[in-house]
Amino acid sequence: MAAGYRSVLRLGDQVDAVATAESQLRSWLAEKARGRSALVRADWDGAGAIDLGAAARLIVTHADRAEDSSRRRLYRLEETNAAGTFIVSVFALSLPHAHEDRRQTLVIDVAIEGTDDTDVVDRVDPPRLVTALLETVDAWDGSTRLSGKPRAIRSADVRELLDAITDPERSATVIVAGSLGPETDEVWSRTVESLTKQSVGVASTFVVYADAMEEVLHALPPSHEVRPGSVRTYAPRVELDDPDDGVRHRFLGPATLARSVAGTRVARPLTKIHAAAARRRLVEQDLPADIRRGVDLLRKAAVTQERLSKVDRIVATARETLPVNAAGSSPVVESTAVAQTQAMTGAAQVPVSESLVAKLAKMVRRWFDRELAGVDDLEALDALLTTQNSEVAVAVEQLDEAADRQLQLEAELRDARVRLEELDLELALVTDDLREAARETQILRRNLILADRAEDTHVGFAPVEWQAPTTVEELVARITSGEEEHVALERVVFTGDVDAALEVDKRDPHGRYAAALWDYVHVLYDYVGARTSGDLAGNVHTYLTDDRVDGYKCSPERHAGTESESVLSNRAWREERVLPVPGGKVLMDAHFKPTHRDTFAPRMHYHDDVAESGRVYIGYIGRHLSNTKS
Repeated sequence: MAAGYRSVLRLGDQVDAVATAESQLRSWLAEKARGRSALVRADWDGAGAIDLGAAARLIVTHADRAEDSSRRRLYRLEETNAAGTFIVSVFALSLPHAHEDRRQTLVIDVAIEGTDDTDVVDRVDPPRLVTALLETVDAWDGSTRLSGKPRAIRSADVRELLDAITDPERSATVIVAGSLGPETDEVWSRTVESLTKQSVGVASTFVVYADAMEEVLHALPPSHEVRPGSVRTYAPRVELDDPDDGVRHRFLGPATLARSVAGTRVARPLTKIHAAAARRRLVEQDLPADIRRGVDLLRKAAVTQERLSKVDRIVATARETLPVNAAGSSPVVESTAVAQTQAMTGAAQVPVSESLVAKLAKMVRRWFDRELAGVDDLEALDALLTTQNSEVAVAVEQLDEAADRQLQLEAELRDARVRLEELDLELALVTDDLREAARETQILRRNLILADRAEDTHVGFAPVEWQAPTTVEELVARITSGEEEHVALERVVFTGDVDAALEVDKRDPHGRYAAALWDYVHVLYDYVGARTSGDLAGNVHTYLTDDRVDGYKCSPERHAGTESESVLSNRAWREERVLPVPGGKVLMDAHFKPTHRDTFAPRMHYHDDVAESGRVYIGYIGRHLSNTKS
């Protein structure tokens, strides 16, 4: 059963998540009971399953811990109508001793029983409960406030908008609508409110008014700008200094929007489409670790609660249907059992009640379908119950293991979906690069032909010595002193941690990263040559962007001359980039990035020492070092 909606709300420390959830849930159920719903009651007391009507029930699960005063509650509403069985799950976590911004949390999931995950997002609407919560309490995602309606951004509020866009901690979406002009701002705001109804609880929406547009346009680079009359959706982990990153943050243009608007009301199909990516991202990505622990505890507790409830129902049914001899146990059987029981205990003087014997006889009839005949039957009963008790203990242990494994598999599936989304983005960027390269090649070929130099259009193969290695291990060996050293070692030297570099091979069975990283070694090799020959006076970035300087090059977009200020100002992150060179360590903030973004995102950090030693030192190849997105 796949979820089609999820909202994660961090509450302030002054708010009790459990009390808030119970209060809002009772109000919501009472509202449903007054409406067209089949609910006949809206209250409950404590844990357990409560029938709210013929087609609705509420299952309440507690997972509290007295030792740290923590409370964890799961409220699961199952409601069936003509469209199916809808399940709303509210996880309330109140952890008074947790980190200060993680003490009070609500997670609201909505799913449809038996629905495939390919269409569940389209079939589920945000529950009214979430809107009520956002109207009642302040809720946060990272440092970004979530609200049920768009926030108007005037000139004095621009900083709030920019902070929300660049908030490294947020997992929800930020939606920004650019003003069409002062005369339409109010109508535009109502239109955006209609457009984002399906995004309530999964996005923070801002409408930039006319007096703030110029400042917003000035603050954002062209790759991330908000155009007048358009609605831009910013995914989490925005990189304003990376033009490639702009591809992730989609536009809804005025023409597309206009086709679905009547007055200020946006047609439902467009609201669904517009919200789908943001909702799917929150459903598919893993929850923060502290929330995941609480949710997993509640899910396991709910499974155990349901199992015990089923056992109670089975036992009760078995007792009701047990055949009982109308005459009861015969006096002979009972007296025999009494005598045998006294003999077994070695205490004839101790009376054995006839009611006890009757109960023993009843148990024998239940389990062996015969009358109690003697002590042997009691011993057989004891053996049977001992065996079954052991089997139940083993089964419970196996069920717990299966539940843990299911949770693990769900987490792995979410991770795989995130990686697939990132690879799709990477493929789109690579395709764009190839398309642009093909266009440029075609123009250059035409110009050569027009210049009567058609013979120069022939492109030969790369020299054998510069053919790409199949692994990063081989790459490192080529630029490290030893048996496999390459001509590149004259100018480019690896000084980093080999183990970190070899981690790349585990993620790259086909050598894609190894080939790209080798291209950058080749770039650095020819860069050093251009510097030492006097053909170039600048740095690596100058070399990559100056067409007058000959040599092997890559796209400038794959190179970063430094790190962002947020990274360099963080002492721990900066220290990670202080890497070894002969005789000591230096800060290596310049780096190459063979992939725009994925869950591993390898990087090659280097130090340009051409002015001193005539070499470039590569101090790190491996997983993306810590930053705002790790």
